Amino acid sequence: MPGKPIFHLNLTLRACLARITLNGFQLLAVDARAPISVAPPINQLLVGKGNVLEIQALPTITREGMSSPLDIDITGSVSAYQKGDIVAPDAGGEIVLPIDLRTALAGAVPSIPLLMKLEFDNEGPAFPELFREAEIIEDPEPLLAYATHLRDLFAAADVAGLVKEFAPKLRDYGAAYDQTEARMRDEFVGFVQNNLLPGPMDLAFDEAEILPVSMCEGRIWELVRKPKRPLLSTLPNKAGGRFKIPVYVAREGGALRVVR
Repeated sequence: MPGKPIFHLNLTLRACLARITLNGFQLLAVDARAPISVAPPINQLLVGKGNVLEIQALPTITREGMSSPLDIDITGSVSAYQKGDIVAPDAGGEIVLPIDLRTALAGAVPSIPLLMKLEFDNEGPAFPELFREAEIIEDPEPLLAYATHLRDLFAAADVAGLVKEFAPKLRDYGAAYDQTEARMRDEFVGFVQNNLLPGPMDLAFDEAEILPVSMCEGRIWELVRKPKRPLLSTLPNKAGGRFKIPVYVAREGGALRVVR
């Protein structure tokens, strides 16, 4: 197809709790008590050849009570779009991978959780060096220290230091969505200066409150605060809203950096 595609995972989910990973990275965790549709872009999570999409689904409480495995329904696709296309489960896009849980599990004895694993290839953006080749991190202690390092950079309003730590993410998102690193950096600096730092930031935490969550067989770790709060966010405003920034780290060039 002409131009550089933007890939989306289009899903409609019913009567389930679902966890969706792409190449080992948790993309979504949803409670579909009522039918819901999602369509996140996924260029930044692709590896080119042999992408692995895994969906795990459990029953949940619906209006009719607890659902059964036979009630669970997940359909959709991985589809490629051009910039400006309407993105929706039933709108446009070139289907790369059709998704239908009931079809995939037809004839199988229902088990809990229901598990669907699918593979597909993609043209364009690919990051196998991160999702398949990055160093596995077995010791979580350096992750705790790194989380407090990021906290201290925000406390000092050290924007240049933050740009350095987030540089791999900015580089890869630029490559994933056909943007220059300079533009990604400018957008990041604007978000930090205009939304996060004036916050004020919620930075009253120490290493004991940090929870590293392993992904991609330990190659990437999400850093959150216990029990499951964003590591870096503003204090809530009068309406209860917060600005936040997710933190997924890996080793690059021997050092921990924010990669997604």
